[in-house]
Amino acid sequence: TLDLETYVPLFYPFGLSVFNLYGDTNWDANNPGFPMADIDLATKALTDSDYFDKTAQYGVPDLTFAGSAQAKSFCPFPAFPSATGPQTTSAFLVAFLLCEEAAPGTGVPLSAGNRIYNVIVPSTWTINDFGSLSCDSYGGYHFIIPSLFPPFHLPIIYTVIPAKCFADVSSLMFMISHEVVEAATDPNPLPTFQSWIDDSTLDSISSLFAPLRWGEAADICESRGGHVSVTYSGIAMQVGAYWSNHDNACVVGPSRVVTASFEATGLSGFPVSVTVNGVARTTPIPPPPPPLPPFIPPLLYSETLIEGATYSFPEVVIDGSGRRFTHPAGACSGSIAFPAGNTTGDATAAITCAYAADSTPPVIEGFAAQHGFAF
Repeated sequence: TLDLETYVPLFYPFGLSVFNLYGDTNWDANNPGFPMADIDLATKALTDSDYFDKTAQYGVPDLTFAGSAQAKSFCPFPAFPSATGPQTTSAFLVAFLLCEEAAPGTGVPLSAGNRIYNVIVPSTWTINDFGSLSCDSYGGYHFIIPSLFPPFHLPIIYTVIPAKCFADVSSLMFMISHEVVEAATDPNPLPTFQSWIDDSTLDSISSLFAPLRWGEAADICESRGGHVSVTYSGIAMQVGAYWSNHDNACVVGPSRVVTASFEATGLSGFPVSVTVNGVARTTPIPPPPPPLPPFIPPLLYSETLIEGATYSFPEVVIDGSGRRFTHPAGACSGSIAFPAGNTTGDATAAITCAYAADSTPPVIEGFAAQHGFAF
């Protein structure tokens, strides 16, 4: 069992909200495929959902969405050219965020330690910190800095989300959900390790920062297939599963997650689909590598699902030569159950559907018989 421990209790006396800050003065025009309105609607749907429910056990209050703003020209967001497109640095990101939060007229609310700012980096930009590149070394991160605003210089909790690392808004939401969970449960990711983190990897000076890579709540589950497809407020998105001490499991909202594999046997090399939560998933069967004799592996499709997800295989499959294959009625459908007794993040389920050639002879009828005519 993973052992998450706390050093300094979480303290959110003013609640906690999420604010999106877009690093471009003309975001929509310069970042096709990532409309601000779509990202904001998805972020609001995420905070309005039950996704963060299990973070309450670590002292995280209910999250809300506090709005968004795009960069203002008087808060520079420097970039320098490279062969692969514009590049920036984490230091430039910090300067940009500090200006946006402290300067009047930006539309960015002041921090009172009660807000997580998602700094969303333009979709053509790469973050380059001494050779450590976004989308290569990481897909996002979070940190904490003091505000420039006097007199208390309250903490600014923020995430960095490089849009370039993602294909669309749905996949971008995986990193937003992942980093917001970690920013909320581990707001001060420094050697003091304030808040909740798995310290079992902290066994030497050389591994001092290992918990920041593998020990935060969402990191624990990411390496175990923690990408989960969900729909919140009618918006389909991917989210990151995170560890729940209470459940001894990776969770999404109130439910545990299971990595399910689906296999179809007995077919003659013809691909088949499995319907998961009402959506057909098809995995093509690859051709056998020469010079081996023809061998058709079974369909094997894998996905991390919320327990209780439904699945079904088609009752009849007809291959390219017209042969019919069937399975016993009711044998290849059901719901995904969490494995009994599992107390790790590696919950799995293997679903096999065994097809057999249908030996029932066909019956050919004339048009009149088919339509009930008698002569």
